[in-house]
Amino acid sequence: RENNFIVSSTNIRKYYREGNIEKIKLLLGRKPFLKGRVIEGNKRGKILGFPTANLDIPTRYITPKDGVYIGETRIGDNSFRFPSLINIGNNPTFRGNKKWVEVYILNFNKNIYGVKIYVYFNKRIRNEICFSSKEDLIKQMKNDVNIAKKYFNLE
Repeated sequence: RENNFIVSSTNIRKYYREGNIEKIKLLLGRKPFLKGRVIEGNKRGKILGFPTANLDIPTRYITPKDGVYIGETRIGDNSFRFPSLINIGNNPTFRGNKKWVEVYILNFNKNIYGVKIYVYFNKRIRNEICFSSKEDLIKQMKNDVNIAKKYFNLE
């Protein structure tokens, strides 16, 4: 029992399904994270002006609920964590049918294909949305970046 929450794998999985990062952190005693190699995606993020690192995550891994999160990314064996936005979902705006974990690392533009990264979840900011146009998606992504910059005091 931790702060009146029963620490159990069932409860932790429940909070992952809900995207409740605060409760996951409380029960695990650390930020939840995913690790995987960066793989090539559809390059839509780059085309939209927000290049993402797409994680190769085995389907057996439990991920937080689909949506957008503020987080941090550690690249390879480096201990530095870069401020990041994380999207989990199937890209409904583009009628996707495969679940992706995509990471937009703020103020970063290096090629890291094939590199193992660790993605830490700090806070959930919204659900995944199906936008009616690329322009609406870009507008929302700019808003998400501004929210992340405020979170990390990068303004």
